[in-house]
Amino acid sequence: MYSTPIDAPFGAQVHLGTGNRLTEEERLELRRLLVEHQGLLVVRDGPLSDERHIDLLSALGRLERAEDGKPLRMEVTNQHRETTAPEGELIFHYDYAYDPVPNPVNSLYALDITPGCTPTLFASSATVLDRLPEALVKRLKQLEAAHACFLDRLDAPEVRSQEPDPIIPRGEAGWGPEHYWARHPAIFRNSFGVETLFLCRQHTDRFVGLERAESDELLEEIYAVLYHPEHVHTHVWAPDDLVIWDNLTVQHARPEPVDLPRTLRRYHLSEVDYTAEYLRIARERDIVEDAIALEDSKTGPRAVPPGEAARALIESLPDARNPDAFLFTRHAEGRGEWSLTNCWRTVCADAGLGRLRLHDLRHTAASQAVMAGENLSLVGKLIG
Repeated sequence: MYSTPIDAPFGAQVHLGTGNRLTEEERLELRRLLVEHQGLLVVRDGPLSDERHIDLLSALGRLERAEDGKPLRMEVTNQHRETTAPEGELIFHYDYAYDPVPNPVNSLYALDITPGCTPTLFASSATVLDRLPEALVKRLKQLEAAHACFLDRLDAPEVRSQEPDPIIPRGEAGWGPEHYWARHPAIFRNSFGVETLFLCRQHTDRFVGLERAESDELLEEIYAVLYHPEHVHTHVWAPDDLVIWDNLTVQHARPEPVDLPRTLRRYHLSEVDYTAEYLRIARERDIVEDAIALEDSKTGPRAVPPGEAARALIESLPDARNPDAFLFTRHAEGRGEWSLTNCWRTVCADAGLGRLRLHDLRHTAASQAVMAGENLSLVGKLIG
């Protein structure tokens, strides 16, 4: 095993040499290389199985486990709905910065890559300390910052989120997105002993103890240095790339995506198995106050109360509480697992309704409502 430079402000390419499981000496060397090259390693040794991927990452620590006890496997993709990352641009962040225990190391492997697909950007929170004024670094060592999953309120995106007091700890009764908050020192040392800044544009709300205006001004001063283009690495994905990075000393971002296939396999390290807990809350919040929350309906976000039969159907689905489960299941008549049309055709066939279309029912309902004297504004709301 050895390393060579990459065309980037930090990081290195690691050459494994063989496809065998790592020896103890190689495991120690991989840890050393991660520290030596500022927390970013790229492996380009050809196809990498899940087993090989897990073996490499386990040299650096404990992989998070899924509920079945196996290493938690995820995909970041624009090819199906089971992606573990939101759509669109993602500005610079550390994963789980808003948790008391952010995960220490991440990895992504290029499963399905089209040339020209969306790259991943990286910025070093460790090397930036050498570029910030000495007096500022000294001041930051005395400060603590508050981090939130959502800096703006979900129900009012134009309003800044407020840190709850008290914050309900993860997993306890009442815990949910409004409690995805944590405080961390602005500068600390990670598990490898590397001193690092811990502030990011996506999750850092403010410096604790400073007025909002002063805090915002100080953060912008730091971000101007941290995210300067000369010090940002753009990783252009190629098939079978594996990128491993220290999540506490290296931030990542996704620019505005391009519409080309990109599927990345993800494993990460964590001393705490909390991803399933976050996914569970996300799924349960889809049904709130006896209504199903639709984030992307025709008229925008809305809540639809399900009838008793609909709720019973949802609860009767196999593995209904699995956060990755789909309501409309797989590939009947060649259609995707989220095909509303396929589900409706099955219902109509069972009920003997022939080829009745949902679209026809919408127009019929609108016509009946207008004839009953309802105003057009209300009719529009009723049919979405």
